[in-house]
Amino acid sequence: MIITHLERATQLYQALQDYQQSTHAFSQTSQRQLTAFANHLVASERQAQYLTALAKRTLVTPTYWSTQRANPNSAFFDPVKAILYWQSIDIAESLWLAFLLIHVGDSPQLQGNRQSQWQYLRLLYGNFSRADEPSKPLLSWATMTANPQVIVEWVRECQSHQISFKFGKHRKYESIKQLPQVVDSYGHWLADIGGVANLTNGGIQQDLSAEQRFAHWYKTLNIYRFGRLAKFEFLSLLGYLKVLAIKADHCYLTKATGPKRGAKLLFGHYTTDPQLERLAVQTAEAIGVDYAVFEAALCHWQASPNHAPSPNDLP
Repeated sequence: MIITHLERATQLYQALQDYQQSTHAFSQTSQRQLTAFANHLVASERQAQYLTALAKRTLVTPTYWSTQRANPNSAFFDPVKAILYWQSIDIAESLWLAFLLIHVGDSPQLQGNRQSQWQYLRLLYGNFSRADEPSKPLLSWATMTANPQVIVEWVRECQSHQISFKFGKHRKYESIKQLPQVVDSYGHWLADIGGVANLTNGGIQQDLSAEQRFAHWYKTLNIYRFGRLAKFEFLSLLGYLKVLAIKADHCYLTKATGPKRGAKLLFGHYTTDPQLERLAVQTAEAIGVDYAVFEAALCHWQASPNHAPSPNDLP
């Protein structure tokens, strides 16, 4: 049975109301604000469900995705589907593309043609090549490991042509000047954990839960310019796409900015970080949503707590 956005938002709003009546956990949150938050929860939940649905297609048919999804010169390029395409062919490339997607923070544009979508990730991963002039090798992980200097050359070319490379909303403080160090630290991280095989084949104890594995890899994820948000989004993406058998074990609010502001708005501005984390976990469990979904909803809601996301913002 398909549940509409409005129906699911109504369910979550009622669940939030029921939880508030039994625990009085929320601060002075108005009915309008709680309604808006319920809608943000649905939007975040739908995005997670979309990723999970894509992963299920891959599990059923590993060759489901066309090579064009993985080709940055193609009008059909889609990095999320490319991650799944590479998963059964070259897991190192799958992880590398997920890393680039999170670091660049690019997203598809609703305006323009297909070729204009994922503009900046195309520029980086495609190494300035074009469909009509594919003269350069892609900045694949195989290319990077064979010639680490290629990323330095890419930065120089970008600067020499005065190309305006824009990082995404959550990565707005990044710079292409830092890319060589970022990429180098990614390689060192893989080496430090024992390589890709150790990451994907359960090199840590097999009896750990998905949540415990998430916590383990979060602690080890020491990559330059990858703070709390990037680490959380990187691992959550890999978990939802089933590239790694992991799932967020809590909301990781302590070092957060937007999500913590949302949590303080919901639970009270004088609530301590440990209290915020505990309350977020308890609320997410009570209303039946993932911790990553709850974290994302808090982040988006706090920016405009009286308003539900617009239709253009919904997945």
